[in-house]
Amino acid sequence: MRLEKVLGGRWLQLCPVPADIYVCMISSAHNVAAQGKYIAIASTTVETAEPEKEIKPALDLLEPIEQKFVSISDLFAPTDLGTESQIFISRTYDATTHFETTCDDIKDIYKRMMGSEFDFEEMKRKKNDIYGEEEQQ
Repeated sequence: MRLEKVLGGRWLQLCPVPADIYVCMISSAHNVAAQGKYIAIASTTVETAEPEKEIKPALDLLEPIEQKFVSISDLFAPTDLGTESQIFISRTYDATTHFETTCDDIKDIYKRMMGSEFDFEEMKRKKNDIYGEEEQQ
């Protein structure tokens, strides 16, 4: 999926970019900005020597921009699984803004530590649990 915009109920691709561009916008509704102000984060995986140009399509959508901060972070990944050393290291955050890859990383660490997938069914509330409620559906 590339940066797209809804126009008349249809999604339009704005630019052919090599990596996805993610935009997250928050406001006073989230209690993080003054009324009428917005905070936006535009991110991507840098693939050229001109990273700011890579997110230009997103920045154009966000105009007018009152203040802009640009930072670039390296991506790191563990060099071994940790099963021998018993040191389990996560990957760094990537460009995504919804933490899906971070959740995948946490599940991967659990599997490397425990030797099996995390069982989310075990997390469901049971009858007579500490809350004294019946099983949640």
